Amino acid sequence: MKNKVNEIKTKICIPKGFFGGNCSNCIYWEEYNRNSDGRAYCSYYDDWYYPSERRGCFTYERNW
Repeated sequence: MKNKVNEIKTKICIPKGFFGGNCSNCIYWEEYNRNSDGRAYCSYYDDWYYPSERRGCFTYERNW
């Protein structure tokens, strides 16, 4: 049997989008606003990305 006297409990807060989603279904990604390379605009980061480039984005929020 384990000695539970020395165990410490810790609360972990995971930011939105840390483990899921990508640009293609995020509210900040503007699908039809594209640059000459075909990347779409992210209004949160004020930059251009392909959906696969921002996997696990800290600001990801569902668009539906």
